[in-house]
Amino acid sequence: MLHRKPFYFLRHGQTDWNIAGRFQGQTDIPLNENGRAQATALHKQIAQLDLGMIYASHLSRAHDTAKLVNVSAGLLVEIMDEIKEVTIGEREGDPRGEWYVKWKAGELVIPGAETRADFRSRVAVGLNKALGNARVPLIISHGGVYGALEEVINITPKISITNCMLLRLEPDPKNASNWLVTVLSEQ
Repeated sequence: MLHRKPFYFLRHGQTDWNIAGRFQGQTDIPLNENGRAQATALHKQIAQLDLGMIYASHLSRAHDTAKLVNVSAGLLVEIMDEIKEVTIGEREGDPRGEWYVKWKAGELVIPGAETRADFRSRVAVGLNKALGNARVPLIISHGGVYGALEEVINITPKISITNCMLLRLEPDPKNASNWLVTVLSEQ
């Protein structure tokens, strides 16, 4: 059973592969100069949130974003394997295309890649672990992870998450199967 309590989600700052439209997956692409500036610009806003802990993917683009936004808050940052980006196997580094649509629909098996169902399950386990914290968590992760969350917890409205976009998600008090999303900051 998924814990139903508010949480915050932040996609990592920009990388050069984001600019090029290349699918990063678990290839450890670092933040570029703009990505570091995006994350740094959020540290005061993050410090004003009533957070208990930050959970971050181990990939440097997410972990470095966590360190930069946490400068003023001084919270514990826990690396959580369940919220790392999807393993997309031999397609890592490729531009998104028809192959991605087919993989996402479960119509394409990519050598070395997770299935979409396995990825969603992993992300759900991570979210539930983070929500088990006594206070409100901030999850710093990836665009693919947010997409999986949209499927796991039925987030409305659907949004296209951009680099260093800060979101607040909370259970919908009018519909127990929905979660509401509010964009707090766009870089």
